Amino acid sequence: MKKIAIIGCGLIGTSILMTIIKYGQSVSSITVFDNNPKTEDLVFQRLQDENLDDSRVFFVSSIKEAVSNSDLIILASPIDSFRALSYQISLHAPKNAILTDMGSAKRISMSYIFEGISQSDILYVAAHNGNGSKGSGPMTACTENIVGPNSYMFLVEGNTTSPGLLKAYKEVELFWNSLSTKTLRLDVDAHDRFFGKCSHLPHGIVFSLMIAAIENKDVSRNFMLAGTALRNLSRIALDKDNNNGFSALLKMWLPIFMHNKTAILESAIQFEYRLNLLISAIKSDDKARIQSMLLKAREYRSSFQEEDLRECLDGEFYDIEQTITSETLHDNRIEHDYSSLLASNVLLPCIISYAQVMGAFDNNPDFISQYAPASFRDGTAPSLYCHEKIADLLTQHRRNVLRSIESFLTSFKDFLIALERDDIDTLERFIISAPTIRNLMPSPRKGADTREKFRCT
Repeated sequence: MKKIAIIGCGLIGTSILMTIIKYGQSVSSITVFDNNPKTEDLVFQRLQDENLDDSRVFFVSSIKEAVSNSDLIILASPIDSFRALSYQISLHAPKNAILTDMGSAKRISMSYIFEGISQSDILYVAAHNGNGSKGSGPMTACTENIVGPNSYMFLVEGNTTSPGLLKAYKEVELFWNSLSTKTLRLDVDAHDRFFGKCSHLPHGIVFSLMIAAIENKDVSRNFMLAGTALRNLSRIALDKDNNNGFSALLKMWLPIFMHNKTAILESAIQFEYRLNLLISAIKSDDKARIQSMLLKAREYRSSFQEEDLRECLDGEFYDIEQTITSETLHDNRIEHDYSSLLASNVLLPCIISYAQVMGAFDNNPDFISQYAPASFRDGTAPSLYCHEKIADLLTQHRRNVLRSIESFLTSFKDFLIALERDDIDTLERFIISAPTIRNLMPSPRKGADTREKFRCT
């Protein structure tokens, strides 16, 4: 592939751009089109931050300019734009140019694109990157989203019987491999179920958790002092571009929720089933049962191909101690109940982690353990904590734990009802409001040496 066009340059589009600059030595030019006038400056700022050579990058003002001489066209805009953009691409792309996309809800994105290019000779290869970093927009982009140790480019197979299309799939596969990106082929239903469980549902869970904090003063106050588990679980609600009424999270996630709601709601049933089992054990003060449940989750989560540094439970205690003894907090006369802080910032993320892990265990556990994206790995990392200590803490702080769970479940059920009813206003509120809390959470309070001290073994 000599000439590449990228349509849409948010988090994923910019991550792809950075990866091509860094690893795609055979690519002669990369033309970029994005509807947002802010994007160009943000992208070049991001490239400058990473000391990446931008001499092959050309922003253009129309689809025609972007694709007219391109060998491969990568559509990385929000799903709802796919039909119109693919039609415009079909009018101007060279004959037998290859179009690929990064749509997260694959069945609907494929439908939109097939409709848009139906009268053209474009060869369409459905694809989707299997990883993402915290936040949204160009400033959160990084090459690790495309070439990280747990990153995959999923090639979603549709009607690949024609020789031309079979060749296009192979060319796209070779292109990503040339960038040191691993590829995997799977069918559309398997793709949507997998991401519904391991990406789309976790985002709904986190958005619900942030809404619970917004609507509960005590929880909100605790969340502002988040430790490792809560930060990792909720990092997907970061939105650095959420200003002046513009939300990159909203543009990305509203269509995903709407178009893959069946898979999300099915996954939510398994999540709630496992969550209710644990809640029942906590309410009955059955420590042995709690330990057994947590141990099963820990053993399964330990089977994941893990490259990231993970922290043990003692690191969470360190974070809370640092928070409570902080002079700044005392100066501001902020008092925090230790039990409440522990329940909302450590034990609640552990409970949510458990339910997600066991929901995955109930459905294709081997595939998920190997290919789960970063959002799922981060959100389920607390299940690696010592199950015996967590069981002790859940029983010792049962009242505050159950109160935290109840607050979360109220918001989560509202999210699921809105999703089932296509209640766009409520879904928008969840997505837009989530960064209100998450953007204010502190950065890690431990340096590299301290983090190494609390590393899981």
